[in-house]
This record gives sequence, C-alpha cells and structure tokens, in this order.
Amino acid sequence: SGVITYVSPSISAYGHVPEDMIGRSIRDFMHPDDFEQNLEGLRAAMLAGDWQGLKLGQGRLRAADGSWVWVEGN
Repeated sequence: SGVITYVSPSISAYGHVPEDMIGRSIRDFMHPDDFEQNLEGLRAAMLAGDWQGLKLGQGRLRAADGSWVWVEGN
C-alpha cells in the first residue's frame, strides 16, 4: 500500500520527526518524477513486506520545510 511503517532516526537531518511520518504514504515524501524510476525497488519491498530492506537509487526527498533534497538510497 506504500504506507510508511518504519523511519530511521537519521531522517531528522531533513527536519522530520520519524514518528510523524509513520502511517503516511511514501508518495508524500518522494518527488513524483523520482517515484517512477524507483518503482521496481518499491514493488520488491511491497511484495517482500520488507520496507526496511528497501533499495532505492537517487531521488528527491521532501524535507520538513517543503524543499526537495537529493538523497541516495541504501
């Protein structure tokens, strides 16, 4: 479903409080143009039920102030 169930505390570097992201859609935080290019990694995570093992390439994350920040997935 793309609902966030875990967020690393390191997300605070972008102004987010991890607990505030839980229960929201990953689409709320990922740039629409980058979502499609990372779709395979997202699908694999959904099928495996393993969001902590999510593998993404580069993309833009919406910071808490609304700006977009380039990040690289693990």
